[in-house]
Amino acid sequence: DEMPVSEENGLFEAYVNIVETGEPYINEYSYKYESGEKVDWFRIQAVKFEDGFVATLTKITRQKQAELALIKSENRYRLISENLNDLICLHQLDGTLAFLSSSIDMLGYTAEELVGKKPYHLFHPDDMKQFRSTDYLKVIQQDQDFTIEGRLRHKEGHYLWVESRIRPFAAEYDDKIYWQSITRDV
Repeated sequence: DEMPVSEENGLFEAYVNIVETGEPYINEYSYKYESGEKVDWFRIQAVKFEDGFVATLTKITRQKQAELALIKSENRYRLISENLNDLICLHQLDGTLAFLSSSIDMLGYTAEELVGKKPYHLFHPDDMKQFRSTDYLKVIQQDQDFTIEGRLRHKEGHYLWVESRIRPFAAEYDDKIYWQSITRDV
């Protein structure tokens, strides 16, 4: 294997700072190899030791590639979800909202106002029976989706008739199962 080409990265100054102040140093760097075709990522951690320092260099290329792929995926998903009129939500299995697209403004709320909360206060009392009568375990086991029509309360107090398509969603990024709902004003 080739050795990484050292670019001007301020490491010498960081090492001098460790020796002079005793403050530990942690940072991540990408290194391009001499051939120019391969790039690896490394985490450098250094601490003061006696009159010098000790440093570890850990290759984190796979982790960094996964992080960058996740960012790309999130950006793509955000682009789609922010340009739809439909409200897209991810709910934890207990109903707690984990994500809401910007279309939540159809109900007068921002995502920040509702993330981490259960949405049941938004349902019209007469429509709760539909939600309670669904066999959610069966839906997950059979990987089914289902559609419910009902009313959701706007922040100002009036109700909107909506149709929600709900399905289980297995998230690749944290190995959890969520409910994904896509809701539109009807």
